[in-house]
Amino acid sequence: MFQRVESSVDDFAVLFDFWKEGEATEEEVKEAYQKAYNSIEEAEFKSTLNKPEDEMPAVLQINSGAGGTESQDWAEILLRMYRMYGEKQGWNVTELDYQTGDGAK
Repeated sequence: MFQRVESSVDDFAVLFDFWKEGEATEEEVKEAYQKAYNSIEEAEFKSTLNKPEDEMPAVLQINSGAGGTESQDWAEILLRMYRMYGEKQGWNVTELDYQTGDGAK
């Protein structure tokens, strides 16, 4: 994987130098750039979430902290966002504990 990325980046660098000298077209340089960019993106993607522990469950804790009703609203928005994201991913989402705020007085 690393050799392929290194090779595509080196090819782009050489072609870019040729383009500066007028020996390559801009289209060839753009194509080499895109190939190098795609191989870097693919390598970065494959290097994340590839360990056995990445499939283990997670616990997410959201605290509103100080800030009154605005921070409570924000914590509820985050909770809803994460819950919906997990459900759309097909994950089993379980609420372990939920404490409502006091609200405005």
